[in-house]
Amino acid sequence: MNERTAADILAENEDLKARLEETEEVLLAIRAGEVDAIVGMPDTGGKIYTLKGAETPYRHFIETISEGAVTLSSDGTLLYGNRGFAEIIRLPPEKILGSAFPDLVADSDREMVAAMLSTAIKRPVSGELNLKVTSETGTEPVPVQLSLSRISGDDSETIGGIITDLTFRKQTEDVIRSELLARSVFEQAGEAIVVINPEGIVIRSNAVANRLAGTYPVFQPFTTVFPVIPSGNRTAESLIQALLSGSTFRGVEVHLAGGDSAGFDLLFSGSPLRNETGEIPGSVIVLSDITVQKASAEHILYLNKVLLTTRNVNRLLVRERDPDQLLQEVCIILGENRGFEDAWIVRFDENGAFLKLYSSGLGMISADLNSFLREGNIPWCLGEAVKREGVLPVEKLSEKCKTCPLFGLCAGRITLTCPLRYEKEIYGVLSVILPEKVILGKEDPDLFDEVCNDVSFGLHTIGLEEREKRALAQIQRNMMQLATLNDEVRNPLAIIRILNEFENTESNRKIIDEQICLINDLITKLDVGWVDSEKIWSYLMKHHGIKKQDEDK
Repeated sequence: MNERTAADILAENEDLKARLEETEEVLLAIRAGEVDAIVGMPDTGGKIYTLKGAETPYRHFIETISEGAVTLSSDGTLLYGNRGFAEIIRLPPEKILGSAFPDLVADSDREMVAAMLSTAIKRPVSGELNLKVTSETGTEPVPVQLSLSRISGDDSETIGGIITDLTFRKQTEDVIRSELLARSVFEQAGEAIVVINPEGIVIRSNAVANRLAGTYPVFQPFTTVFPVIPSGNRTAESLIQALLSGSTFRGVEVHLAGGDSAGFDLLFSGSPLRNETGEIPGSVIVLSDITVQKASAEHILYLNKVLLTTRNVNRLLVRERDPDQLLQEVCIILGENRGFEDAWIVRFDENGAFLKLYSSGLGMISADLNSFLREGNIPWCLGEAVKREGVLPVEKLSEKCKTCPLFGLCAGRITLTCPLRYEKEIYGVLSVILPEKVILGKEDPDLFDEVCNDVSFGLHTIGLEEREKRALAQIQRNMMQLATLNDEVRNPLAIIRILNEFENTESNRKIIDEQICLINDLITKLDVGWVDSEKIWSYLMKHHGIKKQDEDK
């Protein structure tokens, strides 16, 4: 037996004290509830001894959480599944255990699950996939978030997993996407969209509606911010009241005043919004701007009237040969088909001075304009028109127009003024006022220019005919003078012959005979000219209705 030294005893004593302190700390931890389990030494197989009641909170926690909790083997066999997982998969727990987890996954996600299982052995991994759930109507996918990680301290490579049901979140996301889509459609729509409550107050409007109203219309009465005027006997108030009572409207034509502008022509469409109980918590209204389309339609109608006017003017030019009557009837035709509202012609004489005024639709203004012109005044538009070729359109009056008697009539209107010119000769100036709602188009001056050219050619033709008549009348007078001259020549011949008989000298007779021969030659030529004159008379009587002066007597 070896004797221990004092040093050995002291060392052993210190070792025992250390073990005692460690044991006391463990006992204190156990008494304080800080220890849940005790791990056995390797020679005991590494068994884990849990204290009574220590694992109960964990088990309760795992079983009661809403997420699914599973324990899987490395090959995906389901070793454990809590109540939350059973509810997600809609199968009782006893039918879950021992099954292959990949079989519970949608076919399209199986490769993903296999990759996640192999990765989870090395590091935590998570991803979204669909579980294959059997329902009364068949198999349907359930979106879940799967998080996998290896359970530490487990040599068998057991994998723990948490499964979160994403159905509600997906539904919420779908609702949000639908709402965003609806908002996007609402805001990007090319038409004005307005939602009103049962009191007719605007509770929502898109950007187009805001621009149309010229203000932010929300929380204001619809009829205040959109004072539309329906066609027919309806009113804006009656439309809204009928709409809120359940009526539906499609394409009701309305006009919205635009302050300084001409306003907007709109199509009013509306339908009530009904909830699940059939009540009407509001209505949606769509206002489609048809201002341009309607203006185009009205312009086409206006152009048709102008074409009809042009046809009637051409018919007039064929039959009317009196320039005064022609110009007055041109003014009447221009206004009678509503192609133009008012028309007037200022006629010049050959020296360019004012000769006469013709008008239609001017009323008492015609007399004022006539006096204005006779005093030597020239309207600004008339003076500008004769300086140029073609039509002068005036959409905004000049300051110089204020002295003109037509200023009040033309203010705020579109006028067209064109000189009546053929080649270098100006017969006058034709002016018209366009209908109130007509927007000046590129083709309008061209059509009006054609009318003016036709009238100018008509005046030119009438002028030629007048000059032709004057020339023919002069020919008639010349022919009558020839006839008279013929008679006057024959009388001296008779006298010469008598004288020749009384003074019958050889020299006189020779001279007289020579003169007689000359006069006879002249008379012969006059006789030939007379025959030709008779032929000309026949032509004049047949084609121009000109009679001989003696027949007029």
